[in-house]
Amino acid sequence: MLVHAFIVVNWSISPEDAGIIDSDGLLTVTTATPGYITVTATALLQPAVSGNATVTVLEPVSITLTGIQSLYQGRWARIKLQDAGGNRLVQGGVVVQGGGTASFPFLYDAHSGAAFMDEGTFQVFLFIDEVNNPISSVYHIALQDITRGNNNIAFGSFVEILPVTITVTGIPSGHGVDRVTLRIPEAGNYVICRWTETPGNNTATLLGVLPGYYDVILDFFVDDDDDETVHDRIVYIARLKNITSGLNQISFTKFNALHPIRIDVTGIPLPYQHSWFGDIALYTPGTNNEVGLGFTDTVGATTTVQLYFYAAHGYHDVVLWFVGFPGIMGEFIARERDITKGTNTIPFSAFTRRSL
Repeated sequence: MLVHAFIVVNWSISPEDAGIIDSDGLLTVTTATPGYITVTATALLQPAVSGNATVTVLEPVSITLTGIQSLYQGRWARIKLQDAGGNRLVQGGVVVQGGGTASFPFLYDAHSGAAFMDEGTFQVFLFIDEVNNPISSVYHIALQDITRGNNNIAFGSFVEILPVTITVTGIPSGHGVDRVTLRIPEAGNYVICRWTETPGNNTATLLGVLPGYYDVILDFFVDDDDDETVHDRIVYIARLKNITSGLNQISFTKFNALHPIRIDVTGIPLPYQHSWFGDIALYTPGTNNEVGLGFTDTVGATTTVQLYFYAAHGYHDVVLWFVGFPGIMGEFIARERDITKGTNTIPFSAFTRRSL
């Protein structure tokens, strides 16, 4: 008879102030200083028995923009990087300083939650808020090599991108557009999402969109005839539309309804049932290409999420987040799940904790 022995261990790190390690051995690095962290596991009942591993902390990526026009000084600015696959790597905004500089110390991978973005070649988008205007000025660099350490980029290297306006004509009575989303075909990543200025309006202005072919996704609410406070949600898609700067008109007849995918996660442990469930997303296996996204604010032993922005069934990595106070409680992944249209049931036991 085969007997499995489970050893309870205490986890520790050196230096102690370099990060936080939990009871499962998950290390969260809090230092921004390159170097090494030694992780040690010590048997609880046999302190003389231990093992260790070395974690390399890489130098973080930072970007400093220089020579920004004086009219933008004191304004709120943010950067978005996009790789060849259309993945968005986003940094929160900063205020443009006097002298026309804006420093973005860390660039976070918005999809994986990785603490530091890896170096590579990216498209760079710069958004600068206008005063008393919901429309920002947007600038773009087609290809920029980003390395570890600080990257100085001159504002003069950017080219301005004009806003894109999409108007859908011939919308049936009782339908109202809540949201317009553009998605990169093939890759499946949605690249820009904008609520319409007025709920039920059929026109939306989108920023940071380069001219090209996109799948256009409409998020509708539909009035219920019997109760004006009840709305049904319907999502439509028009594939491979040529989107240009300025006004784009698309007939509603070019859109087809998207059938949502439902995912039921069962057997959720009690501690997570008291959290706010942040997101559940589908990714192309082994990549960071997001092809489905949904969320709920109710978590029980079984949690149901409807996912849109998605058109075909197949094998996908399923990632879910539990969010609580003061931060992320857990991020989990179930790899290469066969996801079909309709309802998909995945036990929580199929998920493993995802390292950041």
